[in-house]
Amino acid sequence: MSFFDWGDPLFLALVAAVATAVAQLFFRQALLTLSASAATAIVNGTMLIGGTIALAAQGGMDRWVPMGLVWFVLVGLSGPFGGRFLQYKGIHSIGLARTQVLLQTTPVWASLIAVLFLGEVVTLEIAAGTAGIFAGSVLLVNDRKRAPVSAPLKAYIFPMGSALLRGVNPTFRKLGMLLIPSASLAVIVSSAVGVACSLLSERFFEKEGGVRWDRTGVMWGIGGGLLNFGGVMAFWTAILLGEIVTVIPIFRLSILLVLLLSWIFFRRQERITWEVMVGGLLAVAGALVITGSR
Repeated sequence: MSFFDWGDPLFLALVAAVATAVAQLFFRQALLTLSASAATAIVNGTMLIGGTIALAAQGGMDRWVPMGLVWFVLVGLSGPFGGRFLQYKGIHSIGLARTQVLLQTTPVWASLIAVLFLGEVVTLEIAAGTAGIFAGSVLLVNDRKRAPVSAPLKAYIFPMGSALLRGVNPTFRKLGMLLIPSASLAVIVSSAVGVACSLLSERFFEKEGGVRWDRTGVMWGIGGGLLNFGGVMAFWTAILLGEIVTVIPIFRLSILLVLLLSWIFFRRQERITWEVMVGGLLAVAGALVITGSR
């Protein structure tokens, strides 16, 4: 049993949200000098090491279920690599705050997939919360016309693609954890896939100048990876113990911290307008409605 194999799943989701929000600040600094592929590889590499140490401390695995490993590999492709790579591309293109708010559509996709494949139920309250999340995201995108430094509409494909991949990711996690209930092994497999794909992606996605490596950026990436490791361990266990339609909204409340910390530390680089704040609050309100309905 790991340190995280106890407690209420909503509390663990909240712990994961706080750790993830703070980690975003580290990632933002790392991306000032690192490419998206390099940052993704460093973060996943740090998590891979952390997962290996955690699994060794638990005494290894008692049983192996091949299909469980397959689900963990799919988690690595959709989250640690695909979702994170597109998220970092989004940060480069439209900024940290807007990327994070657009990621609030993740509960929409996560709930839909959970209903289709896990048989979870969406009530009227959950539907209303979903509408709030969409409304906040639309308001955010519309703000691009008034911002002094705007990004092309196609740049928003990166965070939206990340949200879609992160939406299917919890179902993969749940299916894998039901077969192999080990957050440590799950982190090891998914992070290893993330590292391998990140290193391969530099050949296809980083042709302009290649992958950039910088010592300061690497240190920020490792720090963010350690924080993210703690958050992911809590998140994996919350997914196992609770329902996706409740855990995901609580986890996405990290947007409040991201927006606040982004303004405090990056207000010269990130434009946080009233429209952005209202959009974020609408998305969070929708998540709270979803949580309160369970």
